[in-house]
Amino acid sequence: MGQEAIRIIKDFVELLAKKRSVFPLEALADLPQLEQNLAGLSDNDPYPVAETVVNWCQKYTSIKEALRTVQRYEVGDEEIPPTDPKYEEMMTRNITLLKQTVQSAQLPLPPTTDSDKNKQNG
Repeated sequence: MGQEAIRIIKDFVELLAKKRSVFPLEALADLPQLEQNLAGLSDNDPYPVAETVVNWCQKYTSIKEALRTVQRYEVGDEEIPPTDPKYEEMMTRNITLLKQTVQSAQLPLPPTTDSDKNKQNG
């Protein structure tokens, strides 16, 4: 199951980084919620991280479908056995990458203008 959790994490990163078109606008707007959900999770345990990603994706059919069918072309390090000393480093690297990718993919907040501030204060 460890390999499956890492595969889910890597596939989601792949989609978010390279196939943003499968993310509807409401999903992109909801990325801060995913980031918040991931923030409290450990960087060296893939199970709750993968579960959080899958649960978040359940709300968005296009992402859920794309996650099932994503094809990565690099050699998968998810085949590293848990007994290998590189395993923990690989897990931490992939989970950290996921958190960074989610953070950087968020929609920027619209800039506030002076007229917006005046409306709020007025």
